[in-house]
Amino acid sequence: MAVARHVFVFLSVLVVVSWGLERCEATGKFSFEVHHMFSDAVKQTLGLDNLVPEKGSMEYFKVLAHRDQLIRGRGLASNNEKPSVTFMRENLTIGVDVLGSLHYANVSVGTPATWFFVALDTGSDLFWLPCNCGTTCIRDLKDIGLPQNQTGLFGEGIALNGLLGLGLEDYSVPSVLAKANITANSFSMCIGNVIDVIGRISFGDKGYTDQQETPLVPVGPSPTYAVDVTEVSVGGEALGIKLLALVDTGTSFTHLLEAEYDLVTKTFDDQVKDKRRPIDPKIPFEFCYDLSPNSTTIYFPKIIMTFGGGSQMILRNPLFSVFNEDGTAMYCLGILKSVNFKLNIFGQNFLSGYRIVFDRERMVLGWKRSNCYEDESLEATPPPPEIEAPSPRLSAPLPSPPPPPLVSIATPPPFDPRSSTGNGSGGAASLSPLSSQLLLLLSLLAFLSFT
Repeated sequence: MAVARHVFVFLSVLVVVSWGLERCEATGKFSFEVHHMFSDAVKQTLGLDNLVPEKGSMEYFKVLAHRDQLIRGRGLASNNEKPSVTFMRENLTIGVDVLGSLHYANVSVGTPATWFFVALDTGSDLFWLPCNCGTTCIRDLKDIGLPQNQTGLFGEGIALNGLLGLGLEDYSVPSVLAKANITANSFSMCIGNVIDVIGRISFGDKGYTDQQETPLVPVGPSPTYAVDVTEVSVGGEALGIKLLALVDTGTSFTHLLEAEYDLVTKTFDDQVKDKRRPIDPKIPFEFCYDLSPNSTTIYFPKIIMTFGGGSQMILRNPLFSVFNEDGTAMYCLGILKSVNFKLNIFGQNFLSGYRIVFDRERMVLGWKRSNCYEDESLEATPPPPEIEAPSPRLSAPLPSPPPPPLVSIATPPPFDPRSSTGNGSGGAASLSPLSSQLLLLLSLLAFLSFT
């Protein structure tokens, strides 16, 4: 059977219809669901139920960590000739590079609508989609995203190489929407912890009036989301750390350069009461601890980041927990040494528990505590209730196997957009049509792209 030629056509605007479009308002803000690469929705749709590590297992977190290394390494290196990391599942050897991007959305484009799985990437600027469009397509573009050996693993007829760029360039999706006066030039992302599988992205969202903020810092020739950290404290002890970090929602864990990594992890380790496990070369996480048999709660030092301008962020989910085969429990600090990157990177585990606002008009990064499920509002609203031990330590209940969820402070109830209305009350969702401006812009761009 002949394999159709796949080329990529650049589209500069977006129709977002995920597993449930949540909001599309006259205020110029609309939201849709974001799904983790290992979420049940993505696994079932792509036929991956038996091809990924068990959720909450050490293999699960190892794969995510190795994927960080692989994906970020590709972005920084001129070539990537090292063999990819593999794992075993159901007698199959699967390359980590096959698993693709961290977060996906289901989008439809064109008339009649064609559905695509697209990766959400704050480190990219373009909106690329695969197509079979005969002689009208651009021919000299290379595939991006999943490698060639994806054939047969994810099934036939599913477009997986789409990319929805959220970067700062003026041709990224948020920029084009703003220039067309469809939304403000700002968006927010609210993502669950490393195991939680659903989140939300909201275009045109400028955040809460009482959110914490810090300026975005220009870095290098290509604009990116970078912030200054002026202090880090662990368990109430100020470490005197100053650093520049990239904010990357497509990276699972946080990566710190060696000097900062050593200081943060040593201070954390000095304050943890549980017994530290010997370093295992097969596990990328160096600071893992055995939980006492009778313990039902994990206590850990509070980590606070102070950013340029003085705003602070308490890290809600710096740990993850795992149940071993013998029934014992352990937990690990989800910070990795940035050896290959030569960069500090704040990944999903540092950002989870917050609604992160990328305000490109004011060039600030904003955040406020959120469970990703409350009714959206631009006004000041109370954050979710705090459940924690007295400062400077946090506590988290030990999960019950199986499967073990990530260590977290509070776990919100499952969210079903189909049973949520714009004002947060129950009932069937009311989906408003996209504005005529957006439809007109789509039609024009579709015409230009295929001619």
